[in-house]
Amino acid sequence: MTAILFIANIPRIFGSWAAGLMTLDLVILGVTAIPGFLFAIVLGQKLHDKIPQKIFYFLIEALLVCTALSLIINVAL
Repeated sequence: MTAILFIANIPRIFGSWAAGLMTLDLVILGVTAIPGFLFAIVLGQKLHDKIPQKIFYFLIEALLVCTALSLIINVAL
């Protein structure tokens, strides 16, 4: 699924570059984030295999709630 989304977003890179929305700084940031992204995928797969599904879903929902609260607080301030 991740690979399909990655491939599907490749045309957006060229469109963003042509529109001036993509800069060299963003490209460098994206390239430096790849190792962390891959590590998170591997770690998530290993945790998913070891943690019961009910607990895994609870942790994902808790993470989403925390993220939503963080966004709400940042917008409000």
